[in-house]
Amino acid sequence: MESSLPHNREAEESLLGALLYGGSMSKVILDQLHADDFYLARHRVIYQNVVRLFADEGVVETVLLLDLLEKEGLLDVAGGREYVQELPQRVRTSGNALEYASIIKDAAQRRNVIGVCQEIEKRARSGQDNASDLVDAAGADMLHLAQDTDRRNVYTMKNSLEKVFELVDKREKGESPGVLTGFKKIDEMTSGLQQTDLVIVAGRPAMGKTTFSLNCALHAAYKNQIPVAIFSLEMSYDQIAASMLCNASAVRADHLYKNKLTDQDWERLITTSTQLSKAPIFIDDSPGLNAMSIRSRARMMHNKHQLGMIVIDYLQL
Repeated sequence: MESSLPHNREAEESLLGALLYGGSMSKVILDQLHADDFYLARHRVIYQNVVRLFADEGVVETVLLLDLLEKEGLLDVAGGREYVQELPQRVRTSGNALEYASIIKDAAQRRNVIGVCQEIEKRARSGQDNASDLVDAAGADMLHLAQDTDRRNVYTMKNSLEKVFELVDKREKGESPGVLTGFKKIDEMTSGLQQTDLVIVAGRPAMGKTTFSLNCALHAAYKNQIPVAIFSLEMSYDQIAASMLCNASAVRADHLYKNKLTDQDWERLITTSTQLSKAPIFIDDSPGLNAMSIRSRARMMHNKHQLGMIVIDYLQL
């Protein structure tokens, strides 16, 4: 029932009152909270216009807010003139604004969790999705709530230009702003694989697409300690490990599989395996993975290990 959804009316009123009361924390609060975090409709309307007022005027003040609400025809929706005027009188200081914001945010997250669970329950009862897809969908939705991604992807031009010059500065110092593949010509042309890149390795069968991709992953994780996730729908985890071990130790793979290893080969394999075992490489060879499953698992891995590269072998599967 909607009436039982988590919320704290007093915290919402106190926060709005603190914002109208004034203080140095207004910008911090406005960066942390979204109008949807407020439970009561009147408070969402008030907060939306507080944000607008701060963006336009640089200050939040009761008289200006009332004037804005009246011009927009929202004064009655916001609870009326008297209600808005009383909000700053509910607090004696704006010093507790962060605590109020934390309470509001917590309640909003609880409501979001309930909403996700209700949707998953609805889908589970309908019988239209298989259990595996439901588990993956639930995991992805919960992780999305935890990361709160929809609040972190809007950047000002100032932020964007700062990032541009940060990348230029790295290049000036001879550093790569991306993940190096170990293939010199490719790295020279691309400055490494960038965080936002989707790279598709295309070619006819048996041309070495998997080997190339694994070599890129090996260079990133083994040489540069960049966490890498590998989703292999064709090779098993031990086959991938064997391929990487042979590559890193310069031992021919056919010697490994055909029992032709020399004493020198054994020495290199043992030495390299000790070092390679410390590389942040995470292999998932689960059968039957679909796009939703891969997305969900990749997000969980990234949340735990801060991945710098994800390899999926291969696309058609």
